[in-house]
Amino acid sequence: MKKIAIFPFDYYLLPVIKNKDNLLDFQLSQVFSLQGWGMVNDTVSAACKDDTAEDIVVMDIFDESVDFDFDILYITNSNHKIGNDLLYRCVERVAKKQKNILVSKKLNTEQMKQIEAICKQNNVHVQFLYADVSTDIINDTVEMLHSIDTPIISVSGVDENTNKFEVQLELYNRLKKDGYSVSWVSSRNEMLLCGEHPLPDFMFQTSISETQKILMYNHFVKFIEEQESPDVIILGIPGEMMPNSKLQVGHFGTTAFQIFNAVNPDFSVLCVHCNGNNGDYFDRLLQAMEYKFSVETDCIYISSISKDPFSLNKITPIEYVLYNNDFTTTAISQIAYDSCPQFDRNTYEKLYQFAVDKLHGYDDLQVM
Repeated sequence: MKKIAIFPFDYYLLPVIKNKDNLLDFQLSQVFSLQGWGMVNDTVSAACKDDTAEDIVVMDIFDESVDFDFDILYITNSNHKIGNDLLYRCVERVAKKQKNILVSKKLNTEQMKQIEAICKQNNVHVQFLYADVSTDIINDTVEMLHSIDTPIISVSGVDENTNKFEVQLELYNRLKKDGYSVSWVSSRNEMLLCGEHPLPDFMFQTSISETQKILMYNHFVKFIEEQESPDVIILGIPGEMMPNSKLQVGHFGTTAFQIFNAVNPDFSVLCVHCNGNNGDYFDRLLQAMEYKFSVETDCIYISSISKDPFSLNKITPIEYVLYNNDFTTTAISQIAYDSCPQFDRNTYEKLYQFAVDKLHGYDDLQVM
């Protein structure tokens, strides 16, 4: 089994590290970050304020005193931005130590060529992970939506950084543990390391019309259903459901609109930030989900992340604050909202059982 190290680490990658046993044919060995991000020399648990996480110490990738105890460096996306110079320096430092490179970070053609050149110069291997789905599989001659008979669990978020990926992983692992066959389409390329399906690349291609994307996504999920015969399908919905402000528009919830027009979930989780929540806000969110996306929300997940409201009306990236798990549990108790159940990190098992019970109530879910 190959030893793998992760870079650049921040809380974006926390779910992967917490569920490192999902990595196929890899053993997580080391975690690297950059000075100035507030992560170096802390444990993953302390850096992300999550006492259920690992006690792996986060190290500085450029610290010359650190021994590289891994075979492959996995370069992925992060919430913090990393410039080209730092990226290329990192690749060069690792390549000179004769370590191979695996990349799922979103890169342009020029960045990929530069990384390939560095690796070639140092005689190491580089592989780029992307979800390239053959259009021959999902392009039917008839423009129609196929019925999906397998029960679908959707996990969406009112915005980015609402622990959506972590919720998907928790549901996935619990379903698998209880003997269910699960297919999972996530919004992240990291799922290729777990043997599951990231969001296919055609959803990002500007040459494909919005109508065609809806049809192709529907056919993609139908193809998975026919090929894998799962008991349940988990769909992670990337992006936000609506803009934050006129200066922080995101993608206007267009990807969510496309996916929810392509498939109808049988159980829907809506993830929100842990600040600014009250009954009136939840009422408006559930109405927006119903009228904009035709989705009935079954439960709300309160994430451990909040938005800095002062950054919403700036062009610079939105800033976020991390909270510990007990903070969100206290926040839920203070909301006292009875119209839709709320869960958090401390109640994942209850969330899972609620989902399974609801699907069993529809006679949709059974262990084959």
